Amino acid sequence: MADPSAGTNLPGFAVAVDIGGTKIAAGGVTRDGQVAHAVSVPTPAEDSRALLDAVVRLIRDVCEAAGGRPAGVGVAVAGAVDQDSGEVRYAPNIPALHECPLRRLLSDATGLPVLVGFDGHLTALGEYRAGAGRGTRNMVLLTVGTGIGGGLILDGRLYRGSDNLAGAAGWMIADPAALGAAGSRSAGNLESVSAGPAIAAAHRPAGSGAGCGLSAEAVLAAARAGDQHAQAVLSDAGRSLAHAVTGMVSLLNPDKVIIGGGLGSTGVFLAPVRAAVAAFAQPTSRRRVMIETAALGPDAALVGAACALFEEVQESTSPS
Repeated sequence: MADPSAGTNLPGFAVAVDIGGTKIAAGGVTRDGQVAHAVSVPTPAEDSRALLDAVVRLIRDVCEAAGGRPAGVGVAVAGAVDQDSGEVRYAPNIPALHECPLRRLLSDATGLPVLVGFDGHLTALGEYRAGAGRGTRNMVLLTVGTGIGGGLILDGRLYRGSDNLAGAAGWMIADPAALGAAGSRSAGNLESVSAGPAIAAAHRPAGSGAGCGLSAEAVLAAARAGDQHAQAVLSDAGRSLAHAVTGMVSLLNPDKVIIGGGLGSTGVFLAPVRAAVAAFAQPTSRRRVMIETAALGPDAALVGAACALFEEVQESTSPS
């Protein structure tokens, strides 16, 4: 990698990378959460060498555009990550990252400090530091898109869980009668009812093939145009999501629940979630909690990855 040490056009920045199943995004992120020089490429999800090369090229491109040397690289991954080693244990939609020592590989390739984290956690951290969660101390983030995930900020700190997987809300049971085999994600859980593919499938005419029907985004557009079938599908999805959020509010007593992701950020689920929480959540908790859409959109994971990197670098350089 070329030495990115010349110039200081973007001082105090980190390179943040968000590796998803379809796209790798990167950008320079300042300490106050501003994103600049954003770039992206399709994810070579099956080829580990091509994926690593693509990430290194994006890091180099951001450094050159920023005209300075970054504090390091923060990487958000749509998969389970060992927080200590930075190894990706598995990434269901990115086979190239299965059991991949990503932190070590990127550090060796760039000569920079590298942090690797679960994208749900880093998205929550981004919203907490620079988005809709600013000013809170206890916050729940749900991302609703192709899947359902999220993260928790508890007592002002990111809560990771014993296996670094806290926030996997898509696994919550939404329809016990529809549950499939043990450990299966195919039926009965929240993701199988309220995520984008489930919404698209529910709108598909009976007996039609998987390639027929509308996308989740098109179902949303149809509902807003008055399509009653599309409205009913979204109502079912919203009801299940609302029940899940009601339980979270009662259990965690948060200041705020933030709904993001490609579908969640549209605000389509705000009304049913707010209504269910107001009616059924623990009374003291429901009076306190605010339920809002996310503010940072697709930049949230980048901001959170940079924030986590800054914190780790600061801790490593602080006198003991």
